[in-house]
Amino acid sequence: MDLRTVARRIGEERGDSLVEVLLSITLTGIAFGTIFGALSGVTLAAQTHNRNVQLESALTQAKQALENAKYNASGYIPPTIPGVTVTYSAPSSVTGGASLQSITVQVVIGGATRSTVVQKADR
Repeated sequence: MDLRTVARRIGEERGDSLVEVLLSITLTGIAFGTIFGALSGVTLAAQTHNRNVQLESALTQAKQALENAKYNASGYIPPTIPGVTVTYSAPSSVTGGASLQSITVQVVIGGATRSTVVQKADR
């Protein structure tokens, strides 16, 4: 059997057809689009997680500063945390606790806000 006979049986393909090229380009585009979409979703989730960690850290720092602070006529002085806005609400008395005060601590980082209520003895 010579090479021409084998070539005729195989079909003598000399290249790819337009349909095959378009199909492979389309499938490759879909695959890359899916991969990049997933990566952008992971990036957004990581940014949200980082912001939440920063808020919780700043809130913890503010609460610790409040626990160590002494009350004066102008209230409590918020701690200075770079890039974070910390505010304390005016203390209000807690029912049933003669010397307890309820204070709301609020931190703001880049438009995101987190707050908590702290019970503190008036001293």
